[in-house]
Amino acid sequence: MSYRRFTDSAGQQWRVWEVVPHPADRRNGIRRIKVMKIQGERRFLPTRRVDMHRSRLYFPPSETPWLAFESGDERRRLRPVPERWWLENDSGLAALCEMAEPQRARITEPA
Repeated sequence: MSYRRFTDSAGQQWRVWEVVPHPADRRNGIRRIKVMKIQGERRFLPTRRVDMHRSRLYFPPSETPWLAFESGDERRRLRPVPERWWLENDSGLAALCEMAEPQRARITEPA
């Protein structure tokens, strides 16, 4: 995986890198099993412990890699990843950035 910095024609600084989703990623995955609430006396139930391997979140196998572009609060995503994108000069990376789809800003809670 590569990471690059470039400046577009407007003088804006950008960072770009390739994102390859991992099967065990918990942020955007989907649940594999249904969560069940155990009622009654927990000490005597044989299934009171959850198998953590089965409860993981995962990306579906069809999830493809993408290029992530970031400049300040602006984020963009380009799929599919162009071959040998890391060899492009600044103008080539700026052209790829123009083709990328804008992404919603992440909302973070104040600490």
